[in-house]
Amino acid sequence: MVSDLVDFLAGRKLLLWGFGKEGRSSYRFLRRHFPAARLTVADARIDAVRAELAEDPLVDFLLQEEVPGRLASFDLVLKSPGIPLAPLGLSPAEADRIAGQADLFLRFAPGRTVAVTGTKGKSTTSHLLRHLLATAFPDVRLGGNIGIPLWDFIEELGPDSITVAELSSYQLEGLHPEAAPHIGVWLNLYEEHLNYHGSFAAYRRAKANLARVLKPGGHLVYRSDDPRLAEGLAEVDLAPGVERHSFGPGTPFPFALRGNAQLPGSHNRLNALAAWTAARILGLPAEGVQGALDSFHALPHRLEPVGTVDGVRYYNDSISTVPEATLAALEALPETDILIAGGMDRGVDYRGLSEALRRSRLRWLILMPETGSILARQLREGAVSFEIAEVATLEEGVALAKREARPGSLCLLSPAASSYHCFRNFEERGEAFRELALGAGAQKNGT
Repeated sequence: MVSDLVDFLAGRKLLLWGFGKEGRSSYRFLRRHFPAARLTVADARIDAVRAELAEDPLVDFLLQEEVPGRLASFDLVLKSPGIPLAPLGLSPAEADRIAGQADLFLRFAPGRTVAVTGTKGKSTTSHLLRHLLATAFPDVRLGGNIGIPLWDFIEELGPDSITVAELSSYQLEGLHPEAAPHIGVWLNLYEEHLNYHGSFAAYRRAKANLARVLKPGGHLVYRSDDPRLAEGLAEVDLAPGVERHSFGPGTPFPFALRGNAQLPGSHNRLNALAAWTAARILGLPAEGVQGALDSFHALPHRLEPVGTVDGVRYYNDSISTVPEATLAALEALPETDILIAGGMDRGVDYRGLSEALRRSRLRWLILMPETGSILARQLREGAVSFEIAEVATLEEGVALAKREARPGSLCLLSPAASSYHCFRNFEERGEAFRELALGAGAQKNGT
């Protein structure tokens, strides 16, 4: 209950470490319940935060680099997800002082919670699960990594509420044993966020926390044919009484996705299968599910058909930040003849993608820094049937695609890499692609 969360926080000396969207949400919650409490805020942009909170005389400020040496001064540190702990070498006692919104939400939120994670597909699956549940349950919420802080609506929940919480590895790594969802959904596991976690093993452990914290009577929905996910589960001793629900490409799915062009590809079938499995556990009847699937609107930047210009179709798949996601995009859009890929190098292995591209039907592969040079080098080690071009920017890449496209072409942005060296996030990159692709004669949202 929320009152239990308030009691848990009462009287503690608190540090808000990070003042982004989640940090501001925590600040608002704390000020509603503890208007006279003294708080400390730390952030990399502390001068801007100091100006933002200038009218609150009960806030002290720390530089972000001062935090590790000051952890012992606080009873509880509410850390924002994007701040990595791996480089700090914290002791177990220091790490135990740190929590996040997701951790405390799972401990204290009323109602039932479904936590959804996976390297890819978690946003689509979370949105789709919420969409399905809303056909039968009166109070279904969606929050977490999707961009809606969980504490923004925790006070509105009741015993009959259902929360779908999309959780990233950043949020999962700090879960304490008391933080257990009723259902955990683990979609897949690929190499990602290695610069944050320090190693794939650490990333895998963080994801596996979803299963590790489940309590007797809980449910784990997971993909059965993912070998890396299986390795993560092998490291976990599930609590007695946790029910396992596996799914994979061969699992029967009693509904069709062909009525919704926004859910193309076998990967979206798996996302829908995971969502339906969790919804069924919560008691959703099959009646009405097909209609809900047909009416679902996919999220932007996920195989998004942004428009047609001069007979050329442009698709925005900026969310694809790992090689496996780009391979899934090409499988979903086999008519792609121009692919724009490449982005920030985070140490991910690209051999599998380069070999798959070598067998593709592409006419042009347009590659951006930094990983574009890796792919180009690997592909040029052997023969390819398509043109390879390295460009310096997305703008140059789209311009080249427009010059080489012909009526009937399909140009796909699916980078297989992060965007942080050039863009703030994948959304900004996708929006830039949309603006560059569309022009006079564009048919938005068409094909």
